[in-house]
Amino acid sequence: MLCAIGLQIQITLFSSPTYIGLRVNATDILVPAAGLAILVTLLRRKSLWPEWKMKHVYLWLAGITLILTLALFNSWLSYGEINRWAITNKFGGWIILMAIMGMGAWIGTNARREHIALFIQTFLYTALAVLFYELLVIVLRSFETTAAWFKPDPYAFYPIDGFMANRNAYGLLILSIFSFSTLAYFLKHPIIKSAYCYTLYFLLPLFLVFNGSRATLLALAVIAPAIFILNRNQIRKCLYLILCIVLGTIFTLCVYANKPDKLIILTRNQLEVIAEATKVTAAPAEAPTSTPALVEIGENVTYPGDSMRLTILQDALEMISQHPVIGSGLGSMLIYQQQKHGEVINVIDSTPVWILVEMGVIGLAVFTLFYWRVVKTFWTARKTDDEFIRMFYTALLFVVLGFTFMCLFHEIMYTRHMWFLIGLGLALKMRQNEYAA
Repeated sequence: MLCAIGLQIQITLFSSPTYIGLRVNATDILVPAAGLAILVTLLRRKSLWPEWKMKHVYLWLAGITLILTLALFNSWLSYGEINRWAITNKFGGWIILMAIMGMGAWIGTNARREHIALFIQTFLYTALAVLFYELLVIVLRSFETTAAWFKPDPYAFYPIDGFMANRNAYGLLILSIFSFSTLAYFLKHPIIKSAYCYTLYFLLPLFLVFNGSRATLLALAVIAPAIFILNRNQIRKCLYLILCIVLGTIFTLCVYANKPDKLIILTRNQLEVIAEATKVTAAPAEAPTSTPALVEIGENVTYPGDSMRLTILQDALEMISQHPVIGSGLGSMLIYQQQKHGEVINVIDSTPVWILVEMGVIGLAVFTLFYWRVVKTFWTARKTDDEFIRMFYTALLFVVLGFTFMCLFHEIMYTRHMWFLIGLGLALKMRQNEYAA
């Protein structure tokens, strides 16, 4: 239960103009104590070592760790320094991810079915409670008569991010509970109440408005229809959920019909970058060759997030062209920005582009192959007559799909709950014997 709650809480520490900050998850604090407790049970033979469904897991993890280590050394060779953020957030963060993945695998191997169900239930209800609180406060604060009831609350302002310290990581969390709860809803013996899904679907339109993550919206637009198609034989249950999301949309429109300034998502500025990029693509002959096209687009975009991303993307393309095979080194993008622009702009907001820039084609190939092996293992594991296990792995595949989609537009590889679920899925046994935790 502690893991189910802790995975949804993280903060950013030590942020400054020269340091982007250290992202810390509540589970990170539990890892040393949990690791020691697990080690004691293993040495006393009170529990089993993780029994991986995928071959050579430890070799894969060692290989990725080696890639990251060499990337740190490469940064020092290329720039004469190693970025502090790269050491703590990227390299140190990877060590934490492996520990969390291992913890999930140990639980998957040793836990009984009711323990796995309890984890899922705690995970789902915690996330919904936080979401409900945030949206309730935001809605009540929108009216003059109720606004005075609330003091300033940093967790109930646009964009909402729960306790995840990042709206896109929060978007991935909501995608996760959406996938698990919807598929659990269609079980013959559901592990959650139908009211849970009805509430979640009713709140989705409000969430999408006040979270403002376009990647989450697009991922949901793919995942939701796919889940409904998969369960098309249960048409009545599907219609109930569709009705809830329709009612939620009507509620959102009614509450904010006279407050268009409150509806921030999908405004002109959000889509402006697409229009500007189309202009350059449609008329390449008119685009001057002296200035990079992406920088030109960024200068014409009002929304600062998109303008910043285009500047970073231009720098990324330059760095890839210089070191395409082995990359420029871990943390090199921030060093490059400091040298080129005189300041650190931000990290590369795309996981594959980040890996390609800093670890090259070799690093991207290793990560991609490992990821493919994980997906293939989950796909194979879902082919079972056990309804609960099939639901679990199907939901996990949809979570992985959302994770993959969002990683294209954001760097969220270090989202902790994702790696816990990967470990859990790669070693899920649900034992009923003397070793059960």
